[in-house]
Amino acid sequence: MRQADGFQLYHYLILNSWQFTESAVNADLVIIITCGYHTVLEEKSVYTADTLFEVAPASAVFVITGCLTKINSRVLPSRRPFHVVPPRALHQFDPIIDADIPYNDTCEPYTQYSFPGLLSIKKKVTFSRIISNFDYSHLKKISRLILTYFRNKKEKIAPVVNCRQTIRIGWGCLGACTYCAIKNANGSLTSKPYQKIRNEITSASKKGYTEFFFVSEDTGAWGKDIEQSFSFLFENVLRSEVIKKAYFGAINPQWFLENYDILETLSGAYAEKIPYLRFPLQSGSARILEAMRRPYCIESTVLHLKLFKKNIPRIPLHTEIIAGFPGETDDDHTRTKTVLRDVGFSVVSVYPFSTRPGTEAASLPDQIQPEIIRKRVKELEEIARKHAG
Repeated sequence: MRQADGFQLYHYLILNSWQFTESAVNADLVIIITCGYHTVLEEKSVYTADTLFEVAPASAVFVITGCLTKINSRVLPSRRPFHVVPPRALHQFDPIIDADIPYNDTCEPYTQYSFPGLLSIKKKVTFSRIISNFDYSHLKKISRLILTYFRNKKEKIAPVVNCRQTIRIGWGCLGACTYCAIKNANGSLTSKPYQKIRNEITSASKKGYTEFFFVSEDTGAWGKDIEQSFSFLFENVLRSEVIKKAYFGAINPQWFLENYDILETLSGAYAEKIPYLRFPLQSGSARILEAMRRPYCIESTVLHLKLFKKNIPRIPLHTEIIAGFPGETDDDHTRTKTVLRDVGFSVVSVYPFSTRPGTEAASLPDQIQPEIIRKRVKELEEIARKHAG
């Protein structure tokens, strides 16, 4: 989601005549998009901000945004003044950059490696961000492409365009997970109306885009606040003739179970359009899932995942696991290992439990020792590799 917001900010800044520079040393404006989902990401965000504070010129204006500003703002370094823009209030950039085109008037969706029409260059900006598994070479590629584009603007050479478009379908979630601080930053579910999503697909397809990534903090909950359902969106996306590949953000298991019949039917009919589906289990123990406040039956979920995999083997299944949640016993850990063996996910992302400010899990008793958590992470990763299918 931060990646989607980052590309939207990029587009907004270009429309307002800002140019990217590969170094903060000569930047007029430095934007840092943080992540506070996990302690490791928080530390990387703080380190990035501290480093840029040191190398940027004294005249540079700093803006820090992203969910860390809402989750744990007290850890942000304070040796230089900076503006704070909350993740769901990016329009607050307007007075900071003296925008000619307001943020809310910039077009969506969030374009990856796509550049607007011919612009004059009168400002510079360095754009830094932190997000799990982010390839920083993308930023260099963006800068090089921009410089090439502007260098050749008199010849009106078309920019290089990646074929994938990211569309944010909503904000916030309906969950109340005891370990997650993201809701504290992004609030409850706000679904983007389908008509707007369809218009964005149509607009992007006219520019040559054929692959789409649909993202939200709670992808499978889309539509519940506007009397629609994720199955409706899933069906219309897959039936679209202009979409060749459809990537979906993580679908929580309760929504997978709720929409199972139509998800299986459509996935079978359009398997070639779906590179993978991601269902974050977080644990294989019913007891731990209850403590996490994850509202689904693990036995039913595993049964349906195995059935889905049997009926539609062409679509890889991904999941996420949290190791070392407070109170997790050896038996709970073993149950998670059993689930990974039984299902055989193609990709398993294992995260060590991290206490986050403002979450119930941070104050739960029976916190697991770090060395035990590390051991369990390694065991889960090994089983995931061994049984990947």
